[in-house]
Amino acid sequence: VLIGLIDADGFLTLPEVDMKKQIKKELSINATNEQYELVVKALQKWLDPPGIAARSLQESLLIQASALASEDPDAWKDVDRIAFGRSNWESVAESFIIKWVKFRTSKISNRQNA
Repeated sequence: VLIGLIDADGFLTLPEVDMKKQIKKELSINATNEQYELVVKALQKWLDPPGIAARSLQESLLIQASALASEDPDAWKDVDRIAFGRSNWESVAESFIIKWVKFRTSKISNRQNA
């Protein structure tokens, strides 16, 4: 159900209450807040590329940084600087994008070699 609610940009943009109504309508399930959150988090981990099914740009970036941090622990330093405004946005974005491209390229290469 939630996959069908992902917009063209890859985000879950409907309000939570509307998504719960859709779940109840299609599956006859009254999801609690905790169940809803668990399903959304599971969906975000399952979908590729990381960041799909986020509910905001900030959540998408955190999901991407988390995926990157599993390969490059220094990625969290960039997220911390962004979150607390202690850095120049352009240099942080450039650093993050370069790390992300290297990470995705290595994942694709690993899949092709498997």
